[in-house]
Amino acid sequence: MIESDLILDGVIAKSDKERAEIWAIRGEVEWLVKDCYNFDVSLAIADVGLYIEQVMTRIKNDIPEALIAAFGHLGDNNIHVSVLCEGNKTTHAETIEKHVYESLLPFKGAISAEHGIGLEKKAYLPISRSAEEIELMKSLKRSMDPKNILNPGKVFSLN
Repeated sequence: MIESDLILDGVIAKSDKERAEIWAIRGEVEWLVKDCYNFDVSLAIADVGLYIEQVMTRIKNDIPEALIAAFGHLGDNNIHVSVLCEGNKTTHAETIEKHVYESLLPFKGAISAEHGIGLEKKAYLPISRSAEEIELMKSLKRSMDPKNILNPGKVFSLN
């Protein structure tokens, strides 16, 4: 990626000690996004830049005061999008979610990279899974949990 000019600067750990030091940086800056509306999405590395530009433009068009940061694990296509604005957990939540998730459509991205679907992302599941895939998931759920007692309704409803 460096040779292709996709990355201008970076660090690769050469030992367990360096790896631990690099991961420690993440822990030191996590407080910066604790009050933000945070997302974890996934898409092809080649599409990350354009996706982030589109998300930022869409959010800023609707919420000009929003502060947006994106960072992630490029090695596994996992991108974290953090949005900070007044009332973002209430007033702007639906708008921010819509822009973050619906912007994935042209890139065939996933609405969750590492934190699952749950109730929060349930309505957006069709963005990253086809109707056939969702039906297969439901079929597996019914066969493995016929009484629907394990997290009922958390990813999809079986009704």
